[in-house]
Amino acid sequence: MKQTNRKYQRTRFARYCILPALVLLSYSCSNTKYLPKNEALLVSSDVKLKGDIAGAEKDNIRNSLNSPSIMLQHPNTKLLNILRLKLWFYNQKHNEKKVGKIWNWLLIPKNMEPPVIYDSTKTIQTANNMTSYLDNQGYFHAFVNYKQSIKSQKAGVTYQVYTGKNFIIDSISYDIGDSAIRKAVIHAATYSFLKKNEPFTMSKLSQEQARLTDVVRNSGYYKFSNDHVQFVLDTINKAIFNNILDPFANIQNSITVSEGSERPKLNITVQILDPTDSTNYQHYWIRNIYVYPDYSAYSTPDDTTFQQSEYKDLTIRRRRDIIRPRVLYNNIVFKKDQEYSQANYDYTIQKLNQLGVWNFVTVEMDTVSHHADSLDAYIFLTPARKQSLGLNLEATSSSDYIVGGALNLTYKNRNTNRAANQVTASIKSGLEWNSDSSNIFFVQAREFSGQVNVSFPRFITPWHLNHIGRFSNPNTSLGLGVNTLDRFGFFSLTSFNGSFGYNWNETQYKRWIVNPLSISFNRLYNVSDSFAKQLEENPFLKNSFSSTFIGGENVSFIYNSQNSLNQKSFNYLQINLEESGLWLNGIDGIIRGVTSDKSSFAKLTSVNFSQYLKMDVEYKHYLNRPHSTLVSRAYAGIGVPYATSDVLPYIKQFTAGGPNSMRAWRLRALGPGSYYNPGLGNPNIFPDQTGDMKLEGNLEYRFDIFSVFGGFLKVKGATFIDAGNIWDLKNDPYKPGSQFKINEFYQDLAIGGGFGIRLDFSYAILRLDLATPFKEPYAYLPDYGWILNTIHPFSREWRKNNLILNFAVGYPF
Repeated sequence: MKQTNRKYQRTRFARYCILPALVLLSYSCSNTKYLPKNEALLVSSDVKLKGDIAGAEKDNIRNSLNSPSIMLQHPNTKLLNILRLKLWFYNQKHNEKKVGKIWNWLLIPKNMEPPVIYDSTKTIQTANNMTSYLDNQGYFHAFVNYKQSIKSQKAGVTYQVYTGKNFIIDSISYDIGDSAIRKAVIHAATYSFLKKNEPFTMSKLSQEQARLTDVVRNSGYYKFSNDHVQFVLDTINKAIFNNILDPFANIQNSITVSEGSERPKLNITVQILDPTDSTNYQHYWIRNIYVYPDYSAYSTPDDTTFQQSEYKDLTIRRRRDIIRPRVLYNNIVFKKDQEYSQANYDYTIQKLNQLGVWNFVTVEMDTVSHHADSLDAYIFLTPARKQSLGLNLEATSSSDYIVGGALNLTYKNRNTNRAANQVTASIKSGLEWNSDSSNIFFVQAREFSGQVNVSFPRFITPWHLNHIGRFSNPNTSLGLGVNTLDRFGFFSLTSFNGSFGYNWNETQYKRWIVNPLSISFNRLYNVSDSFAKQLEENPFLKNSFSSTFIGGENVSFIYNSQNSLNQKSFNYLQINLEESGLWLNGIDGIIRGVTSDKSSFAKLTSVNFSQYLKMDVEYKHYLNRPHSTLVSRAYAGIGVPYATSDVLPYIKQFTAGGPNSMRAWRLRALGPGSYYNPGLGNPNIFPDQTGDMKLEGNLEYRFDIFSVFGGFLKVKGATFIDAGNIWDLKNDPYKPGSQFKINEFYQDLAIGGGFGIRLDFSYAILRLDLATPFKEPYAYLPDYGWILNTIHPFSREWRKNNLILNFAVGYPF
């Protein structure tokens, strides 16, 4: 019998390990069989970097040297760093001549790559490009060698890069003839990209050139340009850059700095050239400002059909009265008789675009004849559609129901009351379906919600705010809503909510959302006998579901360093702080004082109010590479009831599990702590796994696979691992092991992972994630819950009990 088992195990090993290896070997050989004998497929191109440079700088240089603009040949891309799938598709189309419906879907240009044939001349050019790049980064003594190897029609290249030592900026001086411009430049020198004792790079010169141009243009010099700023670089009084026409060319070879110097030094002189045209350095002032609020592509500025009116500094020319003059005046930053400023010009375009009233915003400056120092401003605004009506049909699936559907009707008015106030009203109705052994398909839950939001493009405050930053985009928001959830067989819950607050940008990357008033009222009714029994058996659960009034304030801070879609890496940080009960407690105190403790807020309203503090922090890091992205996420949250409240309201508690959290567990099925509820799989028992705090970490690697339908649908893959749990802050006798303990919490961490497929339609992403637990937190398990030795992916029973399929719309984070 044992021999039979060993034979079966060997057969299974051959089937699952040896056979795939043979397939990969055959696939690898097929990529070169179509090549002529005198050609070789480029399969590797590596960069070995040596030099006196720090680790972070070394990574940046290596990434730059690997860029297509410098390294002219890269091997064909690989799927999961294993298969050159796009090359294989190319061979199927052009060599195997595959045809048919499925092949036509797959064999489109985005899914194919021709073989990269090794070209030694491009290797030589790449080495020269690398040397030039390092030269521009201040490594004037760098040199590059390369080694190539060709075997069995497969070629590999290794570039050996020796950076040497880069130059350090020793001093910065200015050669500026115009005294007014010199004063402006010296005044703004604090913000210079050129700093003494910092490494020199050519990119710093480019940045400094652009910055100085902005400084001068912001001082009224409308016609000043980058070409007027030049640099002279020298070492030991010998210039290495001294080309007036092009500051980034003609690197002289007469650098007389010893190679043995620890950090060779460089002196920089900033020159602003004398004008060749007497008007180049003319100081300009704004004279007239003409605004066209309903300009069209077929209009001309002097069209006689425009009606002209005056408002303060503005001359408004319009056909229809679509916007209040006050709104225009408040969002046009430059004013009449002010000196020209490039910053005010850019900020005006930004503010008018942010209002959302116009599709296109164009600002033109025109010199005035007979007034050499004057500019007339023309602002052309092409209106957007004022009102829109949208109807969306949503389909979802989750771990606690089979399928869900919702109909969402949204109305939007972008210019209410001609003041650029935006009103958004939405109505949503949805159903969830599930199944069990007794009822094949039944409605599990029904939801209806309505929401109205009004956004004012300014701060509405009792006091006047004098200074608003360039990136502020201030808004005052008012929201009202209602939501009704019917969980058939359990309860009905109706929530009313309202908020008043502000949001603005502190900088380009920092955003604040402050709601000094946030209220909600939750009412539980239609409670079934079975759920009522659950509530009676668990006082904590009963308190969290009790009808309650929530009134407080909340603050959110968001930092997002992403400034372009193709950015290599960026960070996202969000911090939320919420409080409830402080001002309600004050009202309660007034009522008690006036009535001599004969009445209170609860007696007057027949509803208690919640008192708690809640805070959560989320951090995400995105590392983008060609055809792939690595995303890491960390989350921590805690809620603390205080005063008369013993527990957080149910809607404010933390949960874990589901498609956007711990994907190896069902929604609300994980935790708290090491507690395990054996009745979670029973549809007659409400899943109540909630907690007062939450810790979670996620790591996900996303990669492209192929495109179909002419690139309309992009199929992408992902592998991921999740870790985390929720806990209670107080001991709950009904949930043993749920309390957070600092010396034991790591044992309560759940860990799971899996892989997923994402269907990217550009306007929406459909996601399927398949996950399984690696470590369960339950106290009864040995080895601290690690269950890796129980994983049997080829067992039907194991797959049925352990694999969790998550369906969702959009990325999890």
